[in-house]
Amino acid sequence: MDNKFYIFTEGGTEIGYGHITRCSALYEEIEKRGYEVEFIINGDEEVLDIIKNKKIRLIDWRDENYLSNLLHKNDYVIIDSYLADKEIYKFISNKVGKILYIDDNQRIEYPKGIVVNPSIYGKELNYPEKERIRYLLGANYVILRKEFLNIPIMKNHKDNKDNKDNKEKIEDILITFGGSDIKNITPKILKLLAKNDLKLKKHIVIGKGYKNIAQIKKEADNNTNFYYNLNAEEMKNLMLKCDFAISAAGQTIYELLRIGIPFVAIKVADNQENNIKGLSKLGINCFDEFTIEKLKLYYFKIPKIIDGKGVNRIINNFFIDYKIRKLEEKDKKNIYDLSNKDYVRRYSLNKNKILWSEHLIWFDKQLNDKNTIFFVIESGKNDFLGQVRLNKIIDKEEAVISASFSEKIKGKGMGKYILGDVIKKVKKERDDIKNIIAVINKNNISSVKLFKRLGFNLFKEGEEFSKYIKKI
Repeated sequence: MDNKFYIFTEGGTEIGYGHITRCSALYEEIEKRGYEVEFIINGDEEVLDIIKNKKIRLIDWRDENYLSNLLHKNDYVIIDSYLADKEIYKFISNKVGKILYIDDNQRIEYPKGIVVNPSIYGKELNYPEKERIRYLLGANYVILRKEFLNIPIMKNHKDNKDNKDNKEKIEDILITFGGSDIKNITPKILKLLAKNDLKLKKHIVIGKGYKNIAQIKKEADNNTNFYYNLNAEEMKNLMLKCDFAISAAGQTIYELLRIGIPFVAIKVADNQENNIKGLSKLGINCFDEFTIEKLKLYYFKIPKIIDGKGVNRIINNFFIDYKIRKLEEKDKKNIYDLSNKDYVRRYSLNKNKILWSEHLIWFDKQLNDKNTIFFVIESGKNDFLGQVRLNKIIDKEEAVISASFSEKIKGKGMGKYILGDVIKKVKKERDDIKNIIAVINKNNISSVKLFKRLGFNLFKEGEEFSKYIKKI
């Protein structure tokens, strides 16, 4: 049976559409790769006006009988929910082949699977290290709608020749509070702008859940424009037109960061707390709660932190499965081919291509040497993905680690998890090894960062290679 993807989430006029918006981006990426995918949404029929051209079931899916009839062991599932409890998550994780959770604030203790916190504050939350849980955290995994992916030069970034870098040039201001202005902030902003006699063109986005439209219009002047239920393309174009934005601190802030438009963020829901913390660390003005006294217009250069590749990274990680096993005779050719890849030789101690005759001698030695711990990495379908090798130093409780990965996983963020699992295995199986040493070419910046993230500390710096060490 082919893999089928289900996305379980929720949304509607009362609880908003944030989960659905970000899950739509994941839906489109999965569909683009040729897989069947379906939304299972706990929500009202207003949802059908929000998402078009997608397969949807509207149902409260938090029912074990319903889930038992729907799900199979080959299915892949994404859950983005504030309403489902831990038991439902555990039930689904035990029913399907792979599962990925979208989380904002460590809402529950997650069962086995991949946990994604797609926020700029995700890495600060100290998620617990657990067996069979992989974490994808931070700005690299911010989920954007596809319309916001290809923006070559951010509007107000310093690289942009048309950069407007002074307050006097602010002419168009965007005011947006998601699908529903639940704190009724838009009229207060309009009143403040009028009070200060700021000659700005106001562009106000009205969502389906707005219940204060009459009040907003009462405060509007002749320079106020209204936009109703914009789709992603229309929203992007409006952002590009504006010089400044005042926004709720939800998903919209990531689209503003991607565009490069300066903005003030205002927290209107508890789940935006971590976004506020992340923006504050970047020096972007935020308000825990809105008061007119707090709002001060300002202008600055937006930091370049959202590259638009978050969805791609998340789905790449979701698709890739791996297992770790000991080296076998049948691996001879795969190891040879990988070792002679240009990107492997470039940062090796020996940069020359390896001859097949040399490889045969070396391989037999590795296979039979009790001081060599050699792991092969395979996909769930037994495709060769790479190798990790540790050579124990004789008479010392130390081993030197080396690793190389195939192009199938190279650069896709898998190294941290594979190496982490290997180190755990070594710690468990070899009590004669207390320290692991990595010898890394100083120009191999990605490897330096990778081993530092794994807890390796600089031990000795050389001209071309440096030694890093980790106690296990």
